[in-house]
Amino acid sequence: MSKIKKLIIALSFLNSFLLFADPNTTMDKSKVNDSAIRNINLNLKRNYEFELNVSFSNINIGKLKYSIDKNNMTIFSKTTLETNSFYDFIFKIRDELNSVFDIKKRRSSEFNFNKREGRKESFVKMVFDDNKIHFSEKWKKKNKSGKKEKIYHPEGKDYFDILTMLNRAIFSEGKFDKGDYFWLALKSNFYKILLKEKKIITVKYKKKKVKAFKYKFSSFKGSKEEKKGDFSIVVIQGETPVFYELQGYLKIGKIKGISKYAR
Repeated sequence: MSKIKKLIIALSFLNSFLLFADPNTTMDKSKVNDSAIRNINLNLKRNYEFELNVSFSNINIGKLKYSIDKNNMTIFSKTTLETNSFYDFIFKIRDELNSVFDIKKRRSSEFNFNKREGRKESFVKMVFDDNKIHFSEKWKKKNKSGKKEKIYHPEGKDYFDILTMLNRAIFSEGKFDKGDYFWLALKSNFYKILLKEKKIITVKYKKKKVKAFKYKFSSFKGSKEEKKGDFSIVVIQGETPVFYELQGYLKIGKIKGISKYAR
């Protein structure tokens, strides 16, 4: 197998945000605020659509689309990752994530992740109730298939799905502070996502230099920091916020997405 094929096989949409490796570093609690980000309502006045060009080792491999639609008391978020025609021959990816946020209850109500990568398919569903999370997954690879199902109890924590978490960051208007954190339910695992660094940077968007917030996050499972759980996003704030950039680690190398358009 060629080197580039081995690298592309490592690609996954979730890994572009969070690839959790074996924990090896403890969290310095003296530098962390005890400020959990709650599932408060998002201030959405209209619908939004973003598209990012995705690169791996500086090679364009495909596109990521992200849409947010508000319908009465519900917010629907959808993200897709598709490799381009060239990389389809190496390792075809057709991933889709869907999130449902209940405005009245102020929390995630459902999250679905349909993962189609190479010869493997996985269909994950998470339903968020008042005091429990229902998790189910069906998968198949070549001639094998399987399924699992479990109920988890949040123990009083206010868990987000990954798209609701990103929505809160995109539409935060720069109000996050270093040390703030999310509780994230991702498939059958649970993490603390800590805002490690926040700074104002200058980016080039629509041929102009504009100010943007860059958020760097670290991921913790229990009290242990995940070695490759760091990821960052860049958001251009304004009347129409722009999801400008994302970066994250893979098993080998890093992945990066840069905004192609926002509307």
